[in-house]
Amino acid sequence: MSTLKPAAASISTDALTVMSIGRKIASMIRAGKPRQVDPWMTAIDAIDGLDRLALEDIGAPSWVIKEVQRRQGIWRQQLEDIGRR
Repeated sequence: MSTLKPAAASISTDALTVMSIGRKIASMIRAGKPRQVDPWMTAIDAIDGLDRLALEDIGAPSWVIKEVQRRQGIWRQQLEDIGRR
């Protein structure tokens, strides 16, 4: 006879953390408290054409600079792939 594990025991710690954060956000929304959104998060699409020095000049945090460089690397690779066809 097999023993069944509780569902929560089979979920990883990371998944439980994400679920906990989701529940907190949902309770804040139900309570009418707006989520605070980092303005840089919404600005990345608008500044993703700038180079590292320009981003530093406007005071972008290091995580924004890394994300923009990551996106630019993907675009560069896609252009190289197109050029090889």
